[in-house]
Amino acid sequence: MEIIDLKALVKIIKNTKWWFISAFIIVFIIGMLLNFFAFPNLRYYSKSHIIVSFKNAVFQDLVSINFKEENVNLWLIVSPMYWNQSVNNWLTATTKTLSSDEFLGELSGKLNNRFTISKLKKSIKFDRDIEINSLNITVSRNNKTEAYEINKKLLEFFSQKKEAEFQEAYLKLLLKVDDRLRALEKNMDLISEEASLKVTDYYKNNLNNPDSNNQKVEENFENKALSYDLLIKIYEYEAEYKMLSDIKINLIENKDFYIKRIFYVIEPDVYSKLDFFRNIILSIFMGFLLACATSLFVNIYNNRSKK
Repeated sequence: MEIIDLKALVKIIKNTKWWFISAFIIVFIIGMLLNFFAFPNLRYYSKSHIIVSFKNAVFQDLVSINFKEENVNLWLIVSPMYWNQSVNNWLTATTKTLSSDEFLGELSGKLNNRFTISKLKKSIKFDRDIEINSLNITVSRNNKTEAYEINKKLLEFFSQKKEAEFQEAYLKLLLKVDDRLRALEKNMDLISEEASLKVTDYYKNNLNNPDSNNQKVEENFENKALSYDLLIKIYEYEAEYKMLSDIKINLIENKDFYIKRIFYVIEPDVYSKLDFFRNIILSIFMGFLLACATSLFVNIYNNRSKK
């Protein structure tokens, strides 16, 4: 078999340039017509948006300070002044989760294993909208129904999964708050007994003192009977108890704010567009190949005719 090098091919194309140009134009036009009309390579796109709620941010900050281990589990807003930073962290975590092999494998199962993990990765794209602090998801497929179905199932599965995780973390947090309240109540009972004994002893000792002013003793004996450290400890216990009680009330009254942290919106319209660049490149490539083949065929025919 005769091998033609690049120089020889260029020479042949020059000698048969009109054949080459004509073949290229014809094939290019046919290729464009086929690509845009017969085989359009339409891509359908379904868009959706994930938003993390930052309602009840003040109490979320209070919870995150006192129960730091729950910060990640409940996606708490660390500081109301910098809530966008917290939301950014959770949306970044969401992107990693949604693009992970583990999640996509589970999603594939929810879609009856009709799409492999690699196909899902190619079909799903993520980008951030800084203005509204949302995560935008775009699913592209050659089939309109598939694009919408994948997007919808992804959102439903992820929101259900996270809601279950938030529910578990929420219940654990409530138990921790109750445990700390009970422990604090025991400490407050003990310190109350200690304070009562000190006050009683102080009162008795001063009443038995003939030089003491009974009126002044009755007015100031509690402050004098208790040491400064003991007073501070009582104040701290009372403040902590009030703070934990407020957290518990807020957790109960605003349960949905902690559990249903994720909102999503899927756009009902699935739009389509042609891959113009791909089609043009493909038509040029095919036109060039067939034009080269035409030039070679004409060159061989001319050589045989001369013989």
